[in-house]
Amino acid sequence: VKDAVASLGKSKGANTGALLAMDPKNGEILAMVGSADYNSEAIQGQVNLTDVGRAPGSSFKPYTYALGLQNGQYTASTLVNDKDAVIGGTRFTDWDGRLQGYISLRSALEQSRNLPALWTFRDLGPQRVIDFAHKLGAAGNFDANSLTTTVGSGDIKMIDHLAAYSTFDNGGIRVYPHPVLKITDGAGKALPAFPENTVGGQVLSPALAYLMTNILHGVPGKELSMNSLPVAGKTGTTDAYTSSWMMGYTPDLARGRARAHIDKGSACL
Repeated sequence: VKDAVASLGKSKGANTGALLAMDPKNGEILAMVGSADYNSEAIQGQVNLTDVGRAPGSSFKPYTYALGLQNGQYTASTLVNDKDAVIGGTRFTDWDGRLQGYISLRSALEQSRNLPALWTFRDLGPQRVIDFAHKLGAAGNFDANSLTTTVGSGDIKMIDHLAAYSTFDNGGIRVYPHPVLKITDGAGKALPAFPENTVGGQVLSPALAYLMTNILHGVPGKELSMNSLPVAGKTGTTDAYTSSWMMGYTPDLARGRARAHIDKGSACL
């Protein structure tokens, strides 16, 4: 975390970061780093950035597309709209200012195109997408009246975001993040497990989880030259680079990473 923040300090203005590693099969937290410097007041270092709400940027987009794929309205090759920049009277722009016409859903997610995500979010129904994200574990403050929710204008905790991504990784099973394996009494007898130490039910079909992983492999595979490795994930960047996310996973490890710029007087929550 410190090395990544240092490398992006001058070029992107990052001054803190966070990392969370989780077992995607059961939600066990394997590592948690809440800031780049716990003792720094300048970056509010004692605030655990893995457990506070922040805008996820484009890392929210997989929830929108996954719902469309689940309902059978879309396939990975369905052409989505990267042609029309005006939606409901509002003009939107993409990160590179370009329009590509109609492109496949797979390409739209791999390239993190904004317009296709906005159109798909609108067509599926914002509240339906939000409810779907919540079902996977992505509890957050998402506005059903704002199309920009699909490009990450809401707030979500990294710990919830990573639990939701774990459903893509583990075949569609809901997991609950937890740092404590068990508690025993003085005699060594295990006390009843906390509710979060359990694995939830099937919230996605294994086929959809596989398909999402196959599509999300394209981000690290093509953009980060990791095509030969069993890794999938999605990036997310907010306006003015105040936050930058990478949510990714391998078959045995789910990991969330964020870099941010936080001022001493700003609010992290």
